[in-house]
Amino acid sequence: MEPHHYLSDLNVHSTRWSVHVKILSMWKEPLVSGRVETRMILADEKANRIDATIPNRYYNWNFQGFLKPGLWFRLSDFEVLRPQEKKTRYCCFPVVIKCIADTTMWPISVVCPYILANILSRILANILSRIGEQGFRLLGPFIAAGPTMKEAVYSREGLQKADLSEFIYNGELAAETSMFRPFLLKCYEKGNITALFVESLRRLTQDGPSQDALDMLAESSTLNLNALFAFGMMLLCCGAVEDGNYVVDAFLDKVTDLTEGFLIADQVELQIKSMGASGACVFYRYFNLDQLGPICKLVHPPSFDICEHCFAFNYAVRFLNMC
Repeated sequence: MEPHHYLSDLNVHSTRWSVHVKILSMWKEPLVSGRVETRMILADEKANRIDATIPNRYYNWNFQGFLKPGLWFRLSDFEVLRPQEKKTRYCCFPVVIKCIADTTMWPISVVCPYILANILSRILANILSRIGEQGFRLLGPFIAAGPTMKEAVYSREGLQKADLSEFIYNGELAAETSMFRPFLLKCYEKGNITALFVESLRRLTQDGPSQDALDMLAESSTLNLNALFAFGMMLLCCGAVEDGNYVVDAFLDKVTDLTEGFLIADQVELQIKSMGASGACVFYRYFNLDQLGPICKLVHPPSFDICEHCFAFNYAVRFLNMC
């Protein structure tokens, strides 16, 4: 069997070529002489495109009846020419194809390797995204395996679905000095909801109020109760007292009891501290103590120093001093 070439291999010094091509377009074009020739735009497996001509002449093989746009063909024994300046070209390839008497062009079944590679990469990305859903640390060996695996891990699907819950319960992972922060930011760029929560909370508590960060935190507040509580606290610290109290009340309605509310609030407080809150008073200019309300005057049970009436106030003050 003749060797299989690519369009990039063609040169004007031979006619003994054999390429696999797909007909992208085909039409009849009239010539000045009054005759008609067939023009085609062809593409190979590497997505190269080339102009081709079938002159109106005798051919040893009657292949023209099989030609149809959209199908793949094995094109053999043809002339390779440099393009004529006066002839219209539809591709920017440096040479053109012209069929000669010995030319053959028979249908074949070809799966373009670039298409196949694309399909395989999607399958690989889907598999790795399912692994990432079990925990982002499981993706580490695949990232280290080489560029192909790394690209699959960093697919939009994989980064969006990666389980980053460990970043919530271990805030040090999101700190600016953390070796895991670059991966968090890649997930954040692709819209991973946990990454949105963690990064927006870090920005607010370390850089101060920002509408963009608040919007991101609002978007991620449906993630879990930790995110909902954090959103309410950040609104209070930024001076949006009415909205903040509304969100905190919604949070308290969702917890099973006040004890669970304390546990979640303490988790968020620890998360902020471990991410690197510096106590730089980033909220002092915005915090509205008078509007937030008076300190609760109720006598609490010995096991608690906070009740549902002063829950928002007490934690807002703690976050204020911490950040």
